[in-house]
Parts: sequence; C-alpha cells; structure tokens
Amino acid sequence: MQLPNPKTLPGEPLRTQAGAINPLFLLSGGVFLVALLAWVLLLGPAEENSENLDGEEVPTAETDGAIDPATLEIAEGRPLPGVGPLQVEMFYLGSRDDSLIQVQRPGVMVGKIYGATGEGEANVEMRVQGGPQDGLTAFSDTDGFYRMEGLIPGLHFVRLQSRTMPSSVRMQRVLGQAETKRDFFMSETLSVVFHLKDHKNQDLQGAEVKTDLGLRGGTTNEKGLVQLDGIPGGRRVVLDIRAEGHVPVRYEANLFPGLLDGKPVELPPLPKGSAVRGRVKSWPGGALPTITLIPRASSIGGFQVIWEDWQDVLTDREGRYRLEDVPISTLMDVRAFHPSGISTPGVRAVQPSISSAASADFVIRQASATVDGQVVDVDGTPIANALLRLEAVQPDRVLAALYPGLGESPVAVRLPTPAQLKREGKSDAQGRFNFALGDHPQGTGHLLLTVEVEGKRTARREVKTVGKTFRIEMQNVVHKATLRLQRRDGGPIPASEIFLNGEPREGMAELEQGFYRVVVKRGDLLIRQADELWIENDTGLELKP
Repeated sequence: MQLPNPKTLPGEPLRTQAGAINPLFLLSGGVFLVALLAWVLLLGPAEENSENLDGEEVPTAETDGAIDPATLEIAEGRPLPGVGPLQVEMFYLGSRDDSLIQVQRPGVMVGKIYGATGEGEANVEMRVQGGPQDGLTAFSDTDGFYRMEGLIPGLHFVRLQSRTMPSSVRMQRVLGQAETKRDFFMSETLSVVFHLKDHKNQDLQGAEVKTDLGLRGGTTNEKGLVQLDGIPGGRRVVLDIRAEGHVPVRYEANLFPGLLDGKPVELPPLPKGSAVRGRVKSWPGGALPTITLIPRASSIGGFQVIWEDWQDVLTDREGRYRLEDVPISTLMDVRAFHPSGISTPGVRAVQPSISSAASADFVIRQASATVDGQVVDVDGTPIANALLRLEAVQPDRVLAALYPGLGESPVAVRLPTPAQLKREGKSDAQGRFNFALGDHPQGTGHLLLTVEVEGKRTARREVKTVGKTFRIEMQNVVHKATLRLQRRDGGPIPASEIFLNGEPREGMAELEQGFYRVVVKRGDLLIRQADELWIENDTGLELKP
C-alpha cells in the first residue's frame, strides 16, 4: 500500500523535513496550544511557511506534486527450490470403470529401501515380476518407506527401480496372517567373478549365470569362471544358474564392496537333473494345453530350485511335453490346464530317477459348466480377438486348495498361475467366448471377468453363477484429459521433462482420463506428490515453493 507520507509512522505527529512539528497537527489540540503555535510560527525555519514573500504557495517536501491514490501491489512468488528442469513422473492407475478389483488378498509387505548412501531412497517403484500378480506396483515415500498391500501369500519377486538407482530384483516370502517386514539395501554397482563346478566337482563350462532375474548375465569359460559387471550390490542379491544336464538353482548372495576380496566367489557344485515327460492326448480346440510342475514340499538348503522353469509350459501341437533337468530329490505334482476344458486326472504325482524320466499323461474334456458371452462395440458390431481373463477373486484360497504343499516351506517356489486361478482367451470372429468352470474348487469364492480391447476402456464383470451369458459392450477410451502445473502466487514454473509409466513423453495433454500417481521433482528435491489424482479435461496441479 503506497502511503502519502512514507516517513510518518502510525500514531506519530506529522513532521516536516526539518523535523519541526507541523502546526496543523497542533491546532487540533485546542486553545491550550495557541501560545505554543505562535512561538513555532515565529521561530520555526522560514521554508516551513505555507506562502513565500510574493504571496505564492510553496509546496512542502511532503506535498510536492499530486498524491497518487492508494494501490495494492502483489509481488511475484519465489522460484521453486532446486536447479534445472522439473521432472514430472506420471503413472496411470486406471479409470473409474476399472474400480471393481480383487480385494481378497491378505498379504502386506512393509519396510524401507536404503540407497547406496545409506539413506532412505525416495520414489522407488516396486513392481511384482512374474506369477499371478505380475505388474502389481507400489512406491516408496520421501523417506524411503513403502507399503505394498493386496499380495497373495507366497513367494514373490519384486523389481526395484527409480531414476536415481539401477534396476534390481529381490525375492520375498509374504505371509498371510501378519505383515511381512523387509528392508531392501542397495550399494553401488559391482563387478564380481563367480566360479562354478558340475555334479562331479569339475569346472563347469557353458553355464549361464544371471542376476536380478536376467537383468545381467554371462556364461562360464573353460575354467568355470564368469565375470558379471554392473551388479547393484546389496543384501540377498538374486543369482540364477542354469546348465545343461543340471538342476537350475538360485542363490541369494550378500554382495557389498567390503565383503569382496577380489577372488572369485565359489559356488557349490550343481546337482544333476532328470526329466518328466508325457502327453495331453486330447483337448478342446483353440489354445494349446499348458503343464505346470510344483513340488509337494521345498526344503531350505544351500541352493533353491528355480521351479518357475516348469510353470505354464505349452505342449506341442501333438500334446506332447518334456520338462528337462528337474530335481530327483522330491515328490512333484504335475497338472495340465486348458481354458475351455477340465483335466483328467486333475493331478499326477511323479519323482524321476537319475537314470530314467517320469511320465504323466492327461486328457482334457470339454466342460459343461461354463461362462460365455459376446464382446461388441458401442454400435453392436462384434469385436474379434478381444483379450479376456477369468480370474479368482480369492486366489489365496484357490492355491491352497490346489497346492497344499506350498504352505509347508515354499521358499523357492514362485506362485503358479493354474487355470483355476486365471484362464485367458480371445473372442472369435463373432466376438464370442467360452470359459470352463467345472474345476473351480468349491468354497474358494467367485470369479472376475476382464475384457481388454486396444483403444477401448477395460470392462469387468463379476461371475457368481455358472451358465451365465454376458453381452459386453466396449466403450471408447477418452483421450481428452490434460494435466497442467500451476501456482497461485504467480511464481515461475521451470521447463519440465515428462514421463508416463517410465517412458518420456511430449507434454501432458491427450492423456487417458483416469487416476494417476504424479511425482514432481527438481533434481533430488521433491516438489509435489499426488498418489491418486483424478485427471480429466483440464486438471491443475498446484506447486508451492
């Protein structure tokens, strides 16, 4: 606010440049001040007089020129903290039409992610890799703490990645009765030499060695040595080893700079493997059958078997299959699956020997208990090749009914995805589909039908009764959403680098309407974070200094 006299303070007598008290102020004091006023007029400085000798008015310093009216000025806001452009990271979480989700998943994993500096690592994406919950995602907060909910109890592989640390994969057994506590420790990248031997304790050439579920790898030389570079160090680094004729095994190694002495890391000799073979003699048309092998129990030892190598294995066109290099030390269950049929028998127990393979044959018959329907466009036109999934709403109950051995000591068994847990298929030329339900275990809850078509909004329907026919009309995706950064104080907004689901993008317009997780950073500083922001039309996200 601009005042007429900036030198005058509230409640203080008005003074002139020379410091004398203004007589106009004293006149308001009444008769008592008349004598004093006369004294001031006689003795005060000449330039204080309101008229000069010629009778012309002389403006004083306070009233020089016209007085402007009072104005209110708003200063521009401070610049945002940090240096360089903004990094705007957006992650699409789905639309309101996708709000029907599978809620019966009791597993929770909590903890903290520590970076190479020993401090909590912010904004790390944690993504389940493989298994029935492939793609399930959570993020660490500004202090590195995370909470991943809705997990099926069992073994999960989690991929950790951010823009400030290299990608790595860790494995963790998640409990169903209580929260699972797990902190993740990352160090700087390392170069490590490994030494491998075969089942005869001889140097093993040609073995494939990988870390972090295949992110980095190499092959051993004639001396059984292999050097892997760029390994993100830390606790329980996942190391996978595969060699022809030997059981594929997995280790969890603590790899920190202080623990390495420059010598090769010696690994135990690999065990020799055998095989399981068989044939699905008949099945309904369409997709090929799949075979999954799971142990009745898995013991804790120096190594862990990579059981997922024998999960969801397709047969050939004649229905034949062969699972190589399986262990001989445990009893295993073999199952055959097909989206439109039921397997007979439901399971076969096998245990091969070192000298001969085990056999398991199946027949898959067309199911009478089904769920079917048609996928159409908004105008009623049938949609062919629509991707459909029929999933259990309570997958933990289904897995417990099918594989009771998983509950004993499943340290190394990634959760399988049997047909009773998830059936997948595509609509035919007329948009029609048909799924079998006859082998769904009783008392394990209902199912969820999901339909996906490129350019269309995902549709979901609950399936609670057998024999129901669905007509699913696919709605067009709305690409009218725009995210706009704004500031109320009028401060500047730096140039921005935009990322959508980890990929660089030009601008924040033409987004699919829905929920997003938005993280705005500048360098290492977090400016704004919204974990579930609904973006439609022109949506503003306010930034504050």
